[in-house]
Amino acid sequence: MKTCRVCNEAKPLECFGVNNKQPDKKDYKCKPCNRKLRRDYFRSFDGVITDIYANEKKSARERNISPPQYTKQELKTYLTNSVIFHKLYDVWVASNYKTNLKPSIDRVDDMLGYSFDNIEVVTWEENYKRCGENVLLGTNCKTINKTFYIYEHGIVTEFTSLRGVADYTGLYYDELWEMVTTGNEVHGITLYEEVEND
Repeated sequence: MKTCRVCNEAKPLECFGVNNKQPDKKDYKCKPCNRKLRRDYFRSFDGVITDIYANEKKSARERNISPPQYTKQELKTYLTNSVIFHKLYDVWVASNYKTNLKPSIDRVDDMLGYSFDNIEVVTWEENYKRCGENVLLGTNCKTINKTFYIYEHGIVTEFTSLRGVADYTGLYYDELWEMVTTGNEVHGITLYEEVEND
């Protein structure tokens, strides 16, 4: 038996998670209390920001875009000074933490990474809807078929998606999209998007 330092109840050892820093290798708080503390933290103002920043880094890895161009502390300062973030957070709390009302960060230009000039505060529901709309409208060319051409050392190579270009070059999507829009050459490579004629 072990007494939880949070609820002060004596419980069987299997009610405690593993903590190798403790002499008995068991956490000082029981699993139910640990879950409640974790839930309460991620419902707090700081916890929501921590969750947003972690999701941004995860999203950047999964979407093959550059990591956030700010630190967690810089994001916290940015959101602390955001009137709309405070408003959405208060509405979310008043709703008893309904997922669709939770404050979220959306990238304005889906082809660019997370930077203060390319993010805006929206609800989770609005962010989710925009993602689907971008695919349907063809403004998210990472997830639809488009033809791209790489000019490298006098040789032109055709790709049917930006993902293919990313796999070939090892560059991030936002770096590739900047090459498309500016015509800049990177590492001896020039990237073109096929233009459809009406």
